[in-house]
Amino acid sequence: CNYRNNTGTSTIDLDGRSGALRLLEVSAPSGVANKATLYAVDNGAGKTQLMVIFGTGVGIQLAIEA
Repeated sequence: CNYRNNTGTSTIDLDGRSGALRLLEVSAPSGVANKATLYAVDNGAGKTQLMVIFGTGVGIQLAIEA
């Protein structure tokens, strides 16, 4: 199962066999009231950051690529 954005690029990939969820790096989205958005972003130094954003609109880093 995957989600494709309006350009046809897969941004979320859920592997039904392993249960792995893969996120494509995207630009930081806007916060949405009463929701949490999980996303991956490049930190500018070539490392992927796993982020969450809440309605406040401030991205919070959960993890960074080693």
